[in-house]
Amino acid sequence: MNVEAAITVPPSSTSPLEPNDLKRPEPSATRASEKNLIEILLVEDDDADAYLIEQALAELPSIGRVVRARNGVEAVALVDSGSIVPSLALIDLQMPRMDGLQLLAELNSRTDRHFPLVVLTSSASSLDIQRAFRRHAWKYCLKKDSVYELKRSLRRVIEIMPKP
Repeated sequence: MNVEAAITVPPSSTSPLEPNDLKRPEPSATRASEKNLIEILLVEDDDADAYLIEQALAELPSIGRVVRARNGVEAVALVDSGSIVPSLALIDLQMPRMDGLQLLAELNSRTDRHFPLVVLTSSASSLDIQRAFRRHAWKYCLKKDSVYELKRSLRRVIEIMPKP
């Protein structure tokens, strides 16, 4: 199985978003207009985890833009609206409204999806790993203890990801 190491951050309390709360996230990097840079759809409800992931991605020169959705419903809306045409999606499993497994199933039901789906989660459950791969996750990355490990793991994923 393709299980990578990343980072663990204590969970924070976040409240579920209501349907009217959906707003287009601002990109965390401004290099998106440059050619051949990777656009990342980050689907993460925890602000602390999202911050660390965005910081690690910002240090990778191949990353052009990171757009964050707080749950699967937001992620689907961003993709459907064309707000992002991701090169790669990083998806947490435990989220409100539509969790990561539901999002994997939704995105894989679409014939027009042409980007790899990477689960980035703290769950080391063999059942979660099996469920993710059954829903065609390309990789399953575990969150671990350090920002350095997160950056190293994300760099490895970016280096081996399928090119369009």
